[in-house]
Amino acid sequence: MGKIIDVTVPLSPELPVWPGDPAFRLEFTHRLADGGHCNLSRLSLGSHAGTHVDAPYHFMADGMTVDELPLEILIGKARVASVPVRDAIAREHLEALDLQDHIRLLIKTRNSGAMQW
Repeated sequence: MGKIIDVTVPLSPELPVWPGDPAFRLEFTHRLADGGHCNLSRLSLGSHAGTHVDAPYHFMADGMTVDELPLEILIGKARVASVPVRDAIAREHLEALDLQDHIRLLIKTRNSGAMQW
């Protein structure tokens, strides 16, 4: 097997979100340092926060949801395309890419930070 590259952008309160989506929030509910029996936290975020997979259901009423996607389609050779648009990636941005023979597409956006992929 080839090299595995983690392209995950870390979650933080500074993470940009789509207008109207909730911002990322981490709240500790228990802390060892405060006498708790463990460290425990609550996460709050929109489903499109940070690095994520858009399942077919995102754009198709009868499409598969993320939990229905077979894991093997998410692992393997992928095409990385830089799409540094300011607001939103539109159909024309993707149609301009040569995606023949690529079943996996990773989109590097301005939110990808300084990642070297």
